[in-house]
Amino acid sequence: LLDVSTELTNYAPESGVEAKLVNACVDSGMEFEEFLGGIKQLASTSSQNLLTNPVKKTFNLRDLVLRISTRFEQQLASKSIDLKVDISESLDVKSSSEIVDTIIYNFLSNAIKYNKPDGDVTLIAKQEKDKMRIEVADTGLGIPAEAMPHLFKKFFRVHETESMIIGTGLGLSITKQIVQGHRGIIDVKSKSGKGTKFIIHLPLKAQ
Repeated sequence: LLDVSTELTNYAPESGVEAKLVNACVDSGMEFEEFLGGIKQLASTSSQNLLTNPVKKTFNLRDLVLRISTRFEQQLASKSIDLKVDISESLDVKSSSEIVDTIIYNFLSNAIKYNKPDGDVTLIAKQEKDKMRIEVADTGLGIPAEAMPHLFKKFFRVHETESMIIGTGLGLSITKQIVQGHRGIIDVKSKSGKGTKFIIHLPLKAQ
């Protein structure tokens, strides 16, 4: 659906009813693809093998984050968002790189999606005793106080932004499930209109 509707933009006029219809098709295609991606990820992370028997190896966290960031180059450029990464080059982690990749990817995706044009996204990671602390902060739309208790519920979307930004309400629910299954915790700080910071604590060496 997305490929077809995107192709139509090459032939539709720049304005008028036809242009609006094509743009609506593109938006619907993006939403449907994101929904399918969320369902696929939910099915994958619900797998007992992934959560209870992940493949653990030693890897460099900074290198992993830099690889993940390349997947967002187009989105960052389209909104003129500046991504800052502050991680020691010597921070090695013994864990499942697949799990850590999924966690960081989901939080970066949200930080970009709900950010403002010309905004900033900052990712900081450091060692705290036997844990790694990962912070993902943005200068975006923020989360109203009344939405905070529901933030990690499946299919929940913030009312103030659901009509503005395509989404499924699955990303944070999936990510929390992964973090908890990996013996980690998530904290969130946000103010409506001022941005959001997610703080994730994970074992530095998974058992």
